[in-house]
Amino acid sequence: MIKKELNKTIKIENGILKKENRVILGNKAEIVAEKINDKLPFDVKEKFKNAFKKSLQSVTTKGIKIIEKTYDRKKLSDLYIEDTELFKKEIKRRNLRAVEKRAKRKAILNTGISTMEGTAVGFMGILTALADVPVFISIIMKHLNETALHYGFDYDTDLERAYMFKIISMSVADREKKQIYSKEIDKIGYSIDVGDIIEINNREIIEETASNLSEYVSMAILLGSIPLAGFVFGGINNYRFMSHVAKIANVKYKKRYLYRMMTMDN
Repeated sequence: MIKKELNKTIKIENGILKKENRVILGNKAEIVAEKINDKLPFDVKEKFKNAFKKSLQSVTTKGIKIIEKTYDRKKLSDLYIEDTELFKKEIKRRNLRAVEKRAKRKAILNTGISTMEGTAVGFMGILTALADVPVFISIIMKHLNETALHYGFDYDTDLERAYMFKIISMSVADREKKQIYSKEIDKIGYSIDVGDIIEINNREIIEETASNLSEYVSMAILLGSIPLAGFVFGGINNYRFMSHVAKIANVKYKKRYLYRMMTMDN
């Protein structure tokens, strides 16, 4: 039963890997965004890269305590323990899927929050969007932290944080890079779960994640400099982005969870 659920999860993952990420209007949007960027006194991508980098660094230090005020960490951990105990007593599919159902409910809520935030910021323009980057990153990390806890994983390690940053990069990558990030995520996750120590450079990973986010988000923000377009593009692109992050995070953490359940079942 667990193997069947695992195969289903891998099939969903393969579907994600085959899809391309495109900001609304595709190439036409890129042309419009570049024209707007050329008329500005600063490079929008560079500004956003620095803002994302600073915010990502913050969530690995003092920022995490602020994010943790938005959810009950102990309650989520206790719910995972309850679900696991129930599954061990009664090995049924509904017990196995209880964790995922809770995680998906949280995903819907966090995506909604991100959409509203993106719509408001997009309507107000570029400078407001730059100032709002810490909020945007906080929503992303809140969701990733909650997903980890739902599936019984502790996020208070450099490796787990690197795992999450790679999920973010995968969510904005093109098809070819998605394959690469997916393998890197699985490698880090496996190392964590079997207790292997691998060397990582979180500074480089943060730099990479900030650059990837900037590349993806700056186009929508540039279009957001047009008031009506900003209202539409800010909200819709935030919705698409958060939905994609949620899907990838759920698949990756669910796979690790199912491998753990297989061990318990044996």
